[in-house]
Amino acid sequence: MSNEIIFASGLSSLVLATSGLITALPAGESLVQPIQAAIVTLHQFDRTKLAELAQLEDNWDLEGAPCPNKHAIERADAAVTWAETHGLVVEDVEADVLGGVGVRLSVSPKLPRRSAWIALMNNAHDTVVKTEGDNVAGHSSWDAGQGTKNDVVAFLLNVRASAA
Repeated sequence: MSNEIIFASGLSSLVLATSGLITALPAGESLVQPIQAAIVTLHQFDRTKLAELAQLEDNWDLEGAPCPNKHAIERADAAVTWAETHGLVVEDVEADVLGGVGVRLSVSPKLPRRSAWIALMNNAHDTVVKTEGDNVAGHSSWDAGQGTKNDVVAFLLNVRASAA
């Protein structure tokens, strides 16, 4: 079986299958909880990395990069919380050389095929870049809106409808 989550919908139930796990979902139930249950991970992000970013000074990279500001770090913390509550893995959080914080997400550290990079910039012009392997699969503004978030989750989970 591939690493993709494939779901089939019927009037009475929804079935999710990934990596050998199968979860049945009664009609009318939320899709989010079974997806979270199907993706089992022990990977927990170490939030001390966010505190460490606050200690950086300008020129932290010895090439003139500005340090992340308080607001960028707060938005990164919110992005980490959002990702963890949606069953996503926070692969890394690091300072961005343009001034801000980058948060890299996936569904599993062992399945790096698809990832998302959320750039939470000092100037609040936040973006998300979705990648598949070495290729950029798309990018958009990261406004923390539900549509953007749903798109990132669907992309990372590679959810696609299949005929039942």
